Amino acid sequence: MALYLNLLAMLMFQSLKAFKSFYIILATFSFLGCAFHSERAIEVVTYAQFEEFVSQTAYVTDAEKYGWSIVQTDVYHSKR
Repeated sequence: MALYLNLLAMLMFQSLKAFKSFYIILATFSFLGCAFHSERAIEVVTYAQFEEFVSQTAYVTDAEKYGWSIVQTDVYHSKR
């Protein structure tokens, strides 16, 4: 019985190890795909365009959800 449990534990460990390796590879490629975009994913919109978007989609901003917000004025030159 102990041998059976030991073999089962080894099999589960190998499966977990393979899953972790797959996850690390997947996460790495996902990050690299996003990190090297030459285009900026930010698009300037007017208040009227945003108001139309909100009315059509019933979007709720984080500020409305949480009751406060942070305003970032310079998106492209923010310090990390």
